[in-house]
Amino acid sequence: MHLSDALGSVGNAILRCFQVTNIFHRRRQQAKLCESPVPSRGHLPLRALMEQASPSVPTRAFLRLCRAKWNCTASPEGSAVERILLPAQGAGGSALPVGPGGSQSRPRRGAMLGRSAFPGLYPPARRAGVPRFGSLPGMLNMEANVDPSELQPLGEYDFEKNFNHLAARKWMEENWQKSFIFAVIYFILIFGIQHFMKERRPFNLRAPLILWSFSLTLFSLIAAWRVWKQMAFLLLTKGFKQSVCSQSFYIHPVSKLWMYLFALSKLVEMGDTLFIVLRKKKLMFVHWYHHLLTLIMSWYGYKIMAIGMGWNAALNLSIHSVMYLYYTVTAMGYRVPRSITMLITTSQMVQMTGFVIMNIFIVFWMDDKLCQGTWTMLFLSSGLYTTLLALFSNFFMKAYLSSNKKSKLN
Repeated sequence: MHLSDALGSVGNAILRCFQVTNIFHRRRQQAKLCESPVPSRGHLPLRALMEQASPSVPTRAFLRLCRAKWNCTASPEGSAVERILLPAQGAGGSALPVGPGGSQSRPRRGAMLGRSAFPGLYPPARRAGVPRFGSLPGMLNMEANVDPSELQPLGEYDFEKNFNHLAARKWMEENWQKSFIFAVIYFILIFGIQHFMKERRPFNLRAPLILWSFSLTLFSLIAAWRVWKQMAFLLLTKGFKQSVCSQSFYIHPVSKLWMYLFALSKLVEMGDTLFIVLRKKKLMFVHWYHHLLTLIMSWYGYKIMAIGMGWNAALNLSIHSVMYLYYTVTAMGYRVPRSITMLITTSQMVQMTGFVIMNIFIVFWMDDKLCQGTWTMLFLSSGLYTTLLALFSNFFMKAYLSSNKKSKLN
């Protein structure tokens, strides 16, 4: 069997396992909805119906079962307000506005954010009266615990405003499990290529490496600038706690595009390892361990809109802008002072230390309704940050402190 056939078989098997698990989970949630009691008729918004079911029930499945069980229908009223028709006990029915833009409700902390709450943050519907992904029915499974005051305009550009973060998150919800497949392929590929190159001459790849590193430098610099803009606003107006707990990074026009690209970039950055093995450079454990796990954590974090990821993106992008600039300069043949490489490694260690401390704060803030983290993400990220801190510290001592001692003895 060829290596490509083996990789395809492993990938298909893993993907099939996740598909079966996902189908089983959805059927359980739909069964839970069918078993829920009949709600009071008349004056009941769609949000109350959803709370009786489960927030993870897909919108289409909910509406289909709602029609069959309670004889309710959704009727669009323009592009701003969606209504649910729930027949009353007697004749007739009542049409109630849904979401914070309706006449019987208003924006509040923790409310589900729709286009009626912040019409300036969403592009208009393409066809009036036709629900589409991005209108309120498409958001039933995508609640964000965000204070509307965190969504003040910050000089965002039109392409940032028009980015559909709802479609992006829906894609991530449906595809984040594929990060495991990419991780397995990455692991097999890099060590397969390393074995293949064992008896062969290394490739030069100078020009591609310069272009690769410079492209990631530009991306990291621009993305860091946009995310830090929202971060600075939260720090100055809301304080440090809210800058950690806020989910506004995922939906604010100035940062929503870059948070999504930040998660996707973890897949792209795996290309760094290909340059290492093809040029027959030393492949360190901390390198491939870091790339493999950060891909999975970033995709899962974006999928659940994990708190603290704003800080994660801001610091990581800032450090990567310097790191990839260093790679660009060295690939061009220039020698960089040893102090710069020490500074980059130190910044990685400081970053991991900061993330561990931030997670400790989150443990004490978990009871706050405005700081809704998950224990799964907390444990996984803490384990990743702690191991990376240990690995970077070990590398620092071996690469810099040990060599300094040897030079002094000589």
